[in-house]
Amino acid sequence: MSVLIICYHNINKNGMITPEIFEKNIKLLIEKKYYSATLDEVYNYINGKKTLPDKTVHLTFDDGYKDNYSEAFPILKKYGFKATVFLITSQVGLLGHLNWEEILEMQDSGIIDFESHTHSHPRYFLMKPSKQELIDDIMLSKNIIKGNLKKESKYFCYPYGEYDELYVDVLKSAGFLGGLTLDIGSNDINQNPYLLKRIDARGPEKWLRNRLVIYSNQFFSKIYEKVYKKI
Repeated sequence: MSVLIICYHNINKNGMITPEIFEKNIKLLIEKKYYSATLDEVYNYINGKKTLPDKTVHLTFDDGYKDNYSEAFPILKKYGFKATVFLITSQVGLLGHLNWEEILEMQDSGIIDFESHTHSHPRYFLMKPSKQELIDDIMLSKNIIKGNLKKESKYFCYPYGEYDELYVDVLKSAGFLGGLTLDIGSNDINQNPYLLKRIDARGPEKWLRNRLVIYSNQFFSKIYEKVYKKI
C-alpha cells in the first residue's frame, strides 16, 4: 500500500476548488473508505514504525490562506478529517491570510496541524540563496511557529516544490523530520521522508475520482508517475 497526500491552497467560491467541490472531495474519500491520517502517522509508516490501512490519505494546505479557516475548517470538522497547513510566517495576519487567533482555534480542534512553509516563500532556483540565507529564513519561520503555537515545527513544505540536495541538508540540520514536495505520486514504505510526494487538487470531483483509481493500483500509479514527474 501507499499513502496519498493531497495538496490544496485556496478553498473559495471564485477559485478552482470551491467549498462545494472540497466537500465533495471529502465525501468521495469517505465513500471510498480512505483513512484520514496525521502527518506523524504518515512519517511513522514510511519509516516502518506503524501500519496503516490500505487506503490512507492526508490533506495539506499550502500558504495559510484565510479561507482555510472560513471555508475548509468547518468541512474538516464536520467529517473529522485531519490536515496540515503550511504557514508562510511573514504572511500571518496579513490580508487574505490566517491570523494567530484563527490558527490557535484550528490547532486546538485536534484535527489541524501547522508547519513551516518558510518565512519569505522564496523562489529557490531563481534567487539562489546561500546555505546560510536558507538556514536563517527557515529557522525564523520555525521560531515564530514555536513562539506562537508552543510547538516544534517538524515538517516543511518546499515553496513552489523547488528543492535540491543542499535544501534537504538544511532541513535535516534545522531539525525537521520531513519535507513535502510537488513531485507527483503516492508514498510507499521506505519513501525518503524529505521528498514526500503529493498530488495537487485540480478541480471537480471527477478529477479526484480518477486519481483514486490510478493510485489504488501500484502498477498504474508507477507508470503515471514516470509520465508526469511534476504536478
